[in-house]
Amino acid sequence: MSIRQQIIDKLDTNFNLISIAEGYSFDIDGHVYEWRDLPLKDEELPAIIYRDPFDGTSDEDEQEHELTVEVVLFAVGTASPTVVRVMIADILTNFKLITQEDFVTGARHINNEMDVEHIKKRYAAAVLTFTINYYTEIWGT
Repeated sequence: MSIRQQIIDKLDTNFNLISIAEGYSFDIDGHVYEWRDLPLKDEELPAIIYRDPFDGTSDEDEQEHELTVEVVLFAVGTASPTVVRVMIADILTNFKLITQEDFVTGARHINNEMDVEHIKKRYAAAVLTFTINYYTEIWGT
C-alpha cells in the first residue's frame, strides 16, 4: 500500500475518533467521508468530508512529497459561529495526530474558512486546508 493511502486511511481512522467521550466538543458518529459529493441529509450532520487533491514533490528532493488535504466540516442546528470555531479547533487537535505516524515527516495547517447561514435552519460549513510531508522512493506515492 502506498504511503499516501496509509496517510488517508489514518486520517479516516482519526476523524472517526471525534466524540465527546474522547474529549472533543461534538460527536461525529461515523459521518466521515472521503471525496463524497452527494448531498448530506440533516441526520448525517455534523459530518466531515476530506480530500487529497494534490501531491507535489520537492524541487530539491524528488523523494519528498507534500500532500494537500482539504477537510470540510458541515453542521446544522445550533451551529453558531462560536460553536463552529470550537469544532474547527477540535479538527485541528485531531489532525495533528497524523504527525505521530512514522511515515509522516511533518504537517502544517495552511488556513480555514467558515460560513454560517440561516435558511429554515442554521447551517454551517468550514473548510480547513493542510499539507502533510512524507518520503517515498523516486516515482513512489
